[in-house]
Amino acid sequence: MPHLRVLAAAGRPAGARAGYERIRERLAEVGLVRIIRRVKTETPPRVVGAEVTMSAPRLFLPKRWALVAVAVLLLISAYAVVSAVRRAQEFEVPVDSYQVGGDPGFLDARVEVHPDFEVVRTNADDQGDRVILHVVARQPTLWWSGGDHAETRWVRVRLGNPLGDRQVVDSVTGNLVPRG
Repeated sequence: MPHLRVLAAAGRPAGARAGYERIRERLAEVGLVRIIRRVKTETPPRVVGAEVTMSAPRLFLPKRWALVAVAVLLLISAYAVVSAVRRAQEFEVPVDSYQVGGDPGFLDARVEVHPDFEVVRTNADDQGDRVILHVVARQPTLWWSGGDHAETRWVRVRLGNPLGDRQVVDSVTGNLVPRG
């Protein structure tokens, strides 16, 4: 890069304007007028000691669509994080007993949970001669710290097939659930 050697030979100027003029004169002697025009219109060179450094051209802001795409990605990420945190607050509740109602496709399971908890899912897994009951509850907030008291609730569980003479098993404890 011969123009940098010429610029380095220009030395340290007394002032910014005088230094720029000296560099311009040296470049004109060598015949690098094109570089002078580009430097003059874009960014002036800075003389530091015996070296000349060029500042980078101006960076432009990204297009509006790129900002919108980033905002959408951040929203999707926030939703995923909130969903994962909410799911971590869910847990299975043991079933105390069950009753068979008039509809053979359903049964009512008795569970004990805190009054602030919400039962979010019920499920029955049919496994041959037994039915495994799953009851999932969710605490109200991530930082919830309620008391130790509980209330009894009856929740409806859909069966895949009518119960018949199959045994009902609790998914949490693995014990048989008594009828009552």
